[in-house]
Amino acid sequence: MNLFVRIRVPFGPPEFHGIVKEFLGMNKALKYRHALLAALVLGALMPVAGCESKGPAERAGASIDKGVQNTKDAINPPGPTEKAGRALDKAVNP
Repeated sequence: MNLFVRIRVPFGPPEFHGIVKEFLGMNKALKYRHALLAALVLGALMPVAGCESKGPAERAGASIDKGVQNTKDAINPPGPTEKAGRALDKAVNP
């Protein structure tokens, strides 16, 4: 088994060539393992990146939406199924 793979890398700085040669010389299972690890790390970081507090415009919009919903409820009261659906929505999206 040949442990050294001779690959010519025509681009990038010379110190980059070793990294490319090392990656291209890996077996498929190791490449897939590294790709899976990278995907898991990025997937774990995505929810953290999306967490941010609501801004003033978003809070004002939510207040307007709540006022419109209260007006609709005063005119046409919601039934038990609609109330349960709203409770579920509030539990999922606080």
